[in-house]
Amino acid sequence: MGASVNENDTVIDELVRNMTSNFIGEVFIEELEFLLKKDVSEVLIVKNHGMNTRAQSKDVLSINSNFIAKDTGFEENLVVNLSRNSIYHQLPEILFYPLSLGVNSDNKKEVVDTIRRNREKEKGDINFFTLFDTEIFKERVRINNRSLNFFSDKKSKQNLLNIFKQIIGFDIEISDESLYKLFLNLCKSEFFKENLVELEKLIQIVLGLKVELSYIPCAIKESPFLSLGDAVLGVNLGLSGEVYSEIDDVKVVVVLEKEVENFKVLEKSVLQIKEVLNFFLISSRKIHITYKTNSDQSFVLSERFLGYDSYLTK
Repeated sequence: MGASVNENDTVIDELVRNMTSNFIGEVFIEELEFLLKKDVSEVLIVKNHGMNTRAQSKDVLSINSNFIAKDTGFEENLVVNLSRNSIYHQLPEILFYPLSLGVNSDNKKEVVDTIRRNREKEKGDINFFTLFDTEIFKERVRINNRSLNFFSDKKSKQNLLNIFKQIIGFDIEISDESLYKLFLNLCKSEFFKENLVELEKLIQIVLGLKVELSYIPCAIKESPFLSLGDAVLGVNLGLSGEVYSEIDDVKVVVVLEKEVENFKVLEKSVLQIKEVLNFFLISSRKIHITYKTNSDQSFVLSERFLGYDSYLTK
């Protein structure tokens, strides 16, 4: 099985001796793979011996090795004996033992011989179904693995991301890792709602962008009222100055540590910021996004062009 037989036997013996043997078979195999640091599914054989009171509620009865001759030598298999019903135990007994009428003339020896033959036949039948029992057990191990490693298993995590997308209701233009972080924080949406300080931290965690958020007055440029002749109520009739909404807008300043060479990257970042903030801000607020850079924007003559790749500093 990769490692030496003695190393494997030592690990297995320790597992059987300690409390791990009280685990169900699927968890026991997970623990064994963790200690051996490898996958044992390819060499795993499961033998179900039926449920009985002598097992004392233990699922794992014993572990042993089985060597099978191959063209290149011997292959070691790990045999796990479980106190579970095999497919054989769940099928009608008449399929394996035809009905027969007892004869009074049978002596004790004949009865004992018949019992022995039936036991040998039972072993053969159980061995026949061992392959199917093993495959069913492996599938249960995989299902159990998805439950135990829901946040670390790749397939389970992908299923989790698909669930996130269904809950959100639309395709958001962010990476799977960012979506994972966003959903975990959406579970605390009440804490982040309209909390600009915490939203700055959230955007940096989810998108990796440093931003500065602030409220700005929302000036109404187009009046919602109909015109009265040549005058418009709220613009040049009845009021003085601009009309401001009761709900402020949000200004987002993206702080860039270096110059952006690809403008499409900046456009994508702007879209991502809006998508994230829409979860935590009331829908009537408009989001205005601008950016500034902290990089050195000075220039040297003959090497840069003013207004193209260089800017005047304040």
